[in-house]
Amino acid sequence: MRDCNYHVDANAFNHTNPSEDSPYILDMSEPYNMAILNELIVMAEEDPINCRFANITWKESLRSNVEIVRIYPSVDKVIMDKSTGNKWVPPSNGILKIEFEYSIVVPTINLSIEHKALNLLALIVTNGKTELDTKNW
Repeated sequence: MRDCNYHVDANAFNHTNPSEDSPYILDMSEPYNMAILNELIVMAEEDPINCRFANITWKESLRSNVEIVRIYPSVDKVIMDKSTGNKWVPPSNGILKIEFEYSIVVPTINLSIEHKALNLLALIVTNGKTELDTKNW
C-alpha cells in the first residue's frame, strides 16, 4: 500500500497514551465504544504494571443509579471481577465511565530489540524502493 495517506482523527482512540483521554464515557451499545473498552482490557492484561483501570462505574441507563465495578488484574494477566472472583465480563449495554492509567516507561536494556529483529528492520530500511519507504521506518 505505497503512498497511502490516512486522515488522522483527533477523536479516535489514542493507542500511544490512552490515559490522555481518560476518563472514558463509553456507551456499550456502540461498537466503537466496545472496541475501545476491549483495547483498554488488552493493554491492562498485557502490561498490568504500567496500564490499569483506576476506577470504573456503570449505569444501565441515564436515569439509573451508578454501580461501582470492582476489578483487579490476576497473576495470569486476566482482569478479574472482585465480586465473583471470575474473569470480568464487560456489560453489553449501559454506560461505563472508565478512568484508565498508563505510565510511560523509560527504556532499559531489558526492553532492547533482539538482534534478529534489528537486522530485519535494517534490511527493510536499507532496501526500501523509495525514499518514502525508508522514511516510514
